[in-house]
Amino acid sequence: AQARIAIDSRLLFQNIQSTRDRLQAILDSMTEAVLLIDSDGTLRMANPRAKTMLDLDPEQITGRQVRELLSVPSIQFAEKLGLETNMLRGLTLGLMAGTWKPEPHHTSYDRVFAGQHRFLERADVAIEGQDDRAIGWLMVIQDMTEERELSQAREDLTSMIVHDLRSPLTAINATLKLINNIATNEDALSREVLKQTTTTASQAVRKLLNLVNSLLDVSKMESGTISLDRTSGSLHQLAETVITDLKPLAEEMEVVIENRVEEALPPLNVDMDKIERVVLNLMDNAIKFTPSDGHVYINAQIDDTLGQNGNQEKFLRIRIADNGPGIPDDYKERLFDRFVQIKEQAGRRRGTGLGLTFCKLAVEAHGGRIWIEDNPEGGSIFNFTLPLATATHHEEVTA
Repeated sequence: AQARIAIDSRLLFQNIQSTRDRLQAILDSMTEAVLLIDSDGTLRMANPRAKTMLDLDPEQITGRQVRELLSVPSIQFAEKLGLETNMLRGLTLGLMAGTWKPEPHHTSYDRVFAGQHRFLERADVAIEGQDDRAIGWLMVIQDMTEERELSQAREDLTSMIVHDLRSPLTAINATLKLINNIATNEDALSREVLKQTTTTASQAVRKLLNLVNSLLDVSKMESGTISLDRTSGSLHQLAETVITDLKPLAEEMEVVIENRVEEALPPLNVDMDKIERVVLNLMDNAIKFTPSDGHVYINAQIDDTLGQNGNQEKFLRIRIADNGPGIPDDYKERLFDRFVQIKEQAGRRRGTGLGLTFCKLAVEAHGGRIWIEDNPEGGSIFNFTLPLATATHHEEVTA
């Protein structure tokens, strides 16, 4: 019996040792730095990446109390984890006392290591025991420097392209207006041909300018700050303007577009230029995906809903509906992401996949939201909410 117990114990030990070896191999090969503090306040584990990323040598810090590591200024233990010394000390004491448990959380911070500016992100995870108390605090730290630099490079390139395109497009548009204005001396037929030509060219230029402005605004909104020039304005009149601009496209596509927004609705309190582009993008998109003899309309109603501050507020809920083929379920969640496009219909134009991204960011910058529903009559309904007018003001919105 004793021999059997000895054999079982040896096999159990071998299994445990094999599991530990596999776990250690995984930790050693990770590109993230991983550190574990247990409920005794001891740093139980740090993988090799902690040394190359954070300049924290596992051999020097593993097995030591956190309070001991914090007492050695040259180690800079808390700073390298993106924490203040007193905060890390307090959180560790809470972990030891069982009064604090790490919540799933991501913290971004930056540090200078070996003369290089690095952008890091720390994820905190609780290791829970049987009684649901935390028996450990796992920290996983990822180096986001390359991603941040690539994102900044994309923003810089976008900004450069936008500014390089905007000036010549504006000049072309001004020239077309001038040509149209000085054509009064021509005969009636020539004037009509010239008017049609300049109108078509002007619409194309406005479309390009809309795309250019959307590129710039998307970059600004994604970077965190966008200037909203809020004024009080009529949604009915805004819809009329958009429908006038889209009438040539609708006629070409043989689609009927209709303004069902009531004139008596209260005014909006929005950046009218940006919201006009939101409505333009949504209706343009609806027309392109609606079959010949189809129908696209816009309407609105007052909607009581919770605002961003959690209070009940009055919004206008705007609906743009079509009777096209509808949007597949697997596209609905990501349709507002950059450059996502629904599979092209035969004979229908494709866009850049940027317009809906602009719509989402612009609506959210105003404190509203945007979503997609299936149209009971077939097709899709794009809904978005906007605050009703309370005052005219100019503000800086930080996302």
